[in-house]
Amino acid sequence: MARSRHQPGRPRVPADALRRVALVGLLIAIASGGAGCDLFAERPEPNARREPAAVQKQLPLGLALANLCPSAETDPADARMLRRQAEVLLRELERRPDWVVRYVYVYEDGTRNPEDITVRRLAEEQLELLDGGDEEELYLTGRHCEPELRERIRTGLAAT
Repeated sequence: MARSRHQPGRPRVPADALRRVALVGLLIAIASGGAGCDLFAERPEPNARREPAAVQKQLPLGLALANLCPSAETDPADARMLRRQAEVLLRELERRPDWVVRYVYVYEDGTRNPEDITVRRLAEEQLELLDGGDEEELYLTGRHCEPELRERIRTGLAAT
């Protein structure tokens, strides 16, 4: 099932974009032997330290960073918020990649699945969504979506 992260009252990524992101994710999972599937996802240690609530509020746990892609038509206030959240994610990825945050997966059928994931896994999730958004952006506009941000997240993940 494709999943998206959505908060009521916030703009959504268009449905076709989500389907394409899901398809790209499925293809990546198949190509990687299932490494991209949640069943094989890294699980945090049971006693892992939690990010403080004040920090979690600053992380991209609501809207996906893929909403920064121009084709998502995100309003400027949300785009500014997402850019700030991306900076906090990069900072926490460098400082505390194994600390845990509460992330809620929301599936197309409305099912919500709250899960504790590491900051590293959150960065991987956001990068996957950005990469899927890049595919959509290339398809729609011929331009790449947030190449600098995607590279900074990749670099941060490689350093952990």
